[in-house]
Amino acid sequence: MDDYKFIKFDWRELEQFGINALTGEANGIIGMQRLLCDVTIEGQRVLAEFFGMCMQGMPENWNSGSIGSIMLPGSILQDLIIFCYLQNYNAVYILKCNHGEYHVASNDIDAVLNEHQYLEQEGMICGKNRNTHAMSGRTI
Repeated sequence: MDDYKFIKFDWRELEQFGINALTGEANGIIGMQRLLCDVTIEGQRVLAEFFGMCMQGMPENWNSGSIGSIMLPGSILQDLIIFCYLQNYNAVYILKCNHGEYHVASNDIDAVLNEHQYLEQEGMICGKNRNTHAMSGRTI
């Protein structure tokens, strides 16, 4: 694993996590921008953790190498990608410069800022998926 990774908020970014975007043509709901995705075993685990639920069985997959398919709305893309990177990195940092905003998954933000001195830290998203209720201690 790299020390850090600049994140692209693109459906192809999810392929490394077992979620392969196929087409939006399968969406029968007008105006809802859902995308048909094939999912591997790893992708099913990621989605189960992301949604906080057990995903037993999925609709039949469209391509080989997958265990099932799911329709995902475009509105969750950024949150899902950040969630995936937080499984492997300590934090996702929001960095800014004159050219815009960047999101970087990293275990050591100082190394990123030393190498890319034109960037400055604007914010941070961190934490691990615990799915544990703070008051009761119950785990989902």
